[in-house]
Amino acid sequence: IVQLESAAKLEISGAEGQITVNIAGPEVLLAKFGVEFTEIVKVRFSKVIFEFIACTEGEAMDKVRKRETHFAIITQDSSDEFKTKNIADASFVTVVSLDHPLAKFQNKNKSVPIEKLLQYEFVSPNRSLLGEVGNKQSVDGWRDDKFQRTITFRSSSLKLIEEIVSQGKALAYLPDYLAKPYIDSKQWVILKV
Repeated sequence: IVQLESAAKLEISGAEGQITVNIAGPEVLLAKFGVEFTEIVKVRFSKVIFEFIACTEGEAMDKVRKRETHFAIITQDSSDEFKTKNIADASFVTVVSLDHPLAKFQNKNKSVPIEKLLQYEFVSPNRSLLGEVGNKQSVDGWRDDKFQRTITFRSSSLKLIEEIVSQGKALAYLPDYLAKPYIDSKQWVILKV
């Protein structure tokens, strides 16, 4: 589809140019899977510009419907309307920095009792940055209806959420692929709850 659209544009303009590939979806999905996707496209098209459009999953699907974007990276099943491909499975983890008092539980390879965990502050997105969640879940996927947290920090920026966790100011409930670089570099730990 991208190749046909670009060929038509080049034919009409008569000039040699670059292909622009538009990819829409929640920021965290674009940051991980959108960037990985660019490598696949680059193999086939050497002159390509990628435009990432951070938006909700519903907005991303609307953009595909209206042909404003070529691809949507989403978490919900839309195979009844679009051609889809499952690119990954993920799980959510509770993370803290090594400076946080709860990090000692992970160092001793112990589970943190939920009652103890809930005594500490959390950081959470203030809108659905991580994809669609169930109707009983908070925007980060946590079940606040069952395990009420103290959310002291809310942010629309993933970078800011990562920084708050890194400074030991709060815990976060995040997709494993988002936490992995911080775990691998030994800045954060995953808590067993």
